[in-house]
Amino acid sequence: MAAFFTNSQFDRRSFGKYLLAGAVGLGAGKAFASARPDFHILRDFQSSMKDQQMRGTCYVYSIVAALEAAYKRAGYGDLDLSEEFANDMLRTFWLEPRSTVKLPAYRNENRYNMGDHGWSDGVAHFMVESGFAIPTEKDLPYQARSPFLPTDSAFGLQYRVNSFNLDPKRFDMAALSKKTYYGIRACRDVRPNNPKAIEDALLQGKEVIWDFGVGGNRQEWLWEYDGSQAKGGHSMLIYGFDKSDAERPYFFVKNSWENQQKICISYEYPRRYGHGATIITEVATPRSWNELAYLGRWSLEIDGRQGILDLYHLPGMSKSVFDIHDLKDSATGKIMEDRRLGTFYLDGEPRKAYRVNGSVGRDGLKLNIDWAGPAQSYSSTDGREFTVRFHGNNLERMTGDLLRGDEKDGTLAAKRLHGAEHYEV
Repeated sequence: MAAFFTNSQFDRRSFGKYLLAGAVGLGAGKAFASARPDFHILRDFQSSMKDQQMRGTCYVYSIVAALEAAYKRAGYGDLDLSEEFANDMLRTFWLEPRSTVKLPAYRNENRYNMGDHGWSDGVAHFMVESGFAIPTEKDLPYQARSPFLPTDSAFGLQYRVNSFNLDPKRFDMAALSKKTYYGIRACRDVRPNNPKAIEDALLQGKEVIWDFGVGGNRQEWLWEYDGSQAKGGHSMLIYGFDKSDAERPYFFVKNSWENQQKICISYEYPRRYGHGATIITEVATPRSWNELAYLGRWSLEIDGRQGILDLYHLPGMSKSVFDIHDLKDSATGKIMEDRRLGTFYLDGEPRKAYRVNGSVGRDGLKLNIDWAGPAQSYSSTDGREFTVRFHGNNLERMTGDLLRGDEKDGTLAAKRLHGAEHYEV
């Protein structure tokens, strides 16, 4: 029987979480109850096994594996999508959501983009809500390991993080903006520690992106619960099951660890260690992502000031994160709007920093800098406003206008910086 709730019982966010958890529409999977097979595997839709190597990027490997299978099922053929872009840009676009953290403008508010770790179920919903998508592997190949560990205190500077994240030797945003991107239009959570719920998803032709604590006996091809506590976390793709031996049923999983890629897990394993599980119910229509071309480090002359403008964020990308963390705007009391674009450095000095907000439209960027309040919040619209756009078809230069109301009050010019001296870390 379906469940119904009144507005007094659940707000919008609670209802959404309840829905994703499977509490509404309890009839899912009933069609299989009377004739549930002992063996079912979605082998024909799986892409090749991959190795995450020396990095903690399992959470994007499971997402990408599910996405490749979903696109193949939708008729797009065999795809090899970029785990590197998924991991790195998720971290570049991330913004610090904890309301108790008050960062000065020169401190980093996002993350070093070759860092590790995350939960795949959250990423899937983020892709749906924000439109985040990824290109193919050949557009941005995977790197076996990070070139260095950002351990020194200077890496807490926004300028220092950007010097790595925006380095055009690794991220040519002008070129990447012209590629084709693949994403998730709809997804749904399933119960991660319920074998029947996982079976139901598989019988509906949906692989399960599964997050879990690592424990048990993992010495053989079949991982089994042995009474031990989980240590650490991992993510894999579940794509089939075999219950031919009623005493030892197991799931087929796609793992991204070298020499442990072709393994299975017992039914008791998810019961004991499962944390999160999601299925992709609809893929997005492949598209270009032209807005990426604005990202990068620019030399900028503005309002009688010379400096460096780092654009590392697209407005709206962190809205779902703000919602989850209940990050509220002190002025309105509502969930914080995400208007962040980047940071401007007066005279190119890392500690003379001013946060930059604005929006992206067909005609370019509308930017906002508050000279009186350098550490403006994510939602602020205070300060001077100006527009900037590419100079014709040249993605290496931008020109623009300072605005006072609807009137132009000067001009500005920006040039993309390429030299290695601009990205030393």
